[in-house]
Amino acid sequence: MTGFDWNLIPIFLETYKLRSYTLAADALNMTQPGVSAAIKRLQSQLGAALFVREGRGIAPTQAAVQLARSLEPAFNNARQALDNLTAFSPEQPRTFILSCDEVMTHRLHRRAEHATALGQCQLQLNLAPQDEETLVNLLMLNKVDLALDLDGLSHPTLAMAPVFEDEMLLICRKGHPRIQGPINQLQYFAEQHVALKIRRSGRYAADYFTDDTLIQRRIRCECDSLLSMMGLVATSDCLGVVTRSVADLYAAGFDLQRLPLPFSTRRVGHAMYWHHSHNNDPAHQWLREQVRQLLA
Repeated sequence: MTGFDWNLIPIFLETYKLRSYTLAADALNMTQPGVSAAIKRLQSQLGAALFVREGRGIAPTQAAVQLARSLEPAFNNARQALDNLTAFSPEQPRTFILSCDEVMTHRLHRRAEHATALGQCQLQLNLAPQDEETLVNLLMLNKVDLALDLDGLSHPTLAMAPVFEDEMLLICRKGHPRIQGPINQLQYFAEQHVALKIRRSGRYAADYFTDDTLIQRRIRCECDSLLSMMGLVATSDCLGVVTRSVADLYAAGFDLQRLPLPFSTRRVGHAMYWHHSHNNDPAHQWLREQVRQLLA
């Protein structure tokens, strides 16, 4: 096409992927008016509308859907070919940004610090956002390379792989006046509790990870951190519920008993999530393999 501005294509594809001029502008380091103007120029050159307003966002027209389906594979192949010209090497300094929940942060932090296989690469562990929409946007905008979080997150733009399974344990201080060793449900419900709230569900961990119906407990206080939970339990006669992996790391330091829960619990599954555009990226494949080995 004579005179066609091919620089408009990456802007169109990013806008199509994110369904937002604002998010596309963030991803491309442009202004929102700049993205909007580029789409208008592309529409003018093609002679077809590409997006329409839908609520507070935008939706692609059929012309945009057909154009994206034709262009995306070729564009991704071209980008991959360019990336392959400078092959990834862990001996070249690079920092990968990981979004991690608390369990994954504690499991990965020390292991990554002493991992010689990382070479000159660094893993920066960022606190996971409180809502799934923000996490998905961070991955789509490439502001996070990889997310390590509870399994169950589903989004059409994301790929995932399970990486770690944990379980919940009961904790109480070793000097507890009534509890020394495993307890039954009557003893459990007779005590006061520090309740760990799962941030994204708004439910307590003890309720979230069981299929049993638990009766009302006496909640002394709430927290949203496993280490806060352990500190509060260590300085009171309350009971708490934490993951085995974190309890194994810190229970001795807090002088806590680790006991089985007196009701059935489900596994605490964790997975890694990434944007599917990185599926065949050599650097990202290397990153996923390193994280998988570190978490094993």
